[in-house]
Formats: sequence, structure tokens, C-alpha cells
Amino acid sequence: MINKKQKITCFLSILTITLFFQSCKKDYSPTTGWEYNNPKNGGFEVVPYSEQETGPGLVFLMPGIIFQEELLYLLFIWTKPK
Repeated sequence: MINKKQKITCFLSILTITLFFQSCKKDYSPTTGWEYNNPKNGGFEVVPYSEQETGPGLVFLMPGIIFQEELLYLLFIWTKPK
């Protein structure tokens, strides 16, 4: 006879094994379901990068305190009761 403790242990073991094998999958697109970097799927490649690239003709602005303070000030002015 299997008691309650053994059932819980068995269930947790099966759950752990299932999660382990699920984590071994390759990366795939959640939209199409195709694997990344697979030439059979049209050659779509995902390249890892360390920083955000600035587009042509654009200037990268670092988010910072000055912009946030100005934004908060504008929000205060707009929402201030008259």
C-alpha cells in the first residue's frame, strides 16, 4: 500500500525529471515555433550582442536622472490642481 508521503515524493520526482528534460530544449521562436540558427527554417540567425546598437542617423541617449526629473516635473505641473 502506498501512503501519502510516498505519493508526494513520487509526484515531485516525476515533476523534477520533467522540468529537467524541458530545460534541455533548444531555443525557438514563441511566435513561429521554429528553432533559431537553423538553416532549414530559412536561415534566420540570432546573434548574441553585449550592447544595444545605435541605428544609422540616430544618437543614443542614456536614460538618467536629468530626464527623469524633467519628466516628473512636467507630470507635476500637468496634474497640479488649480
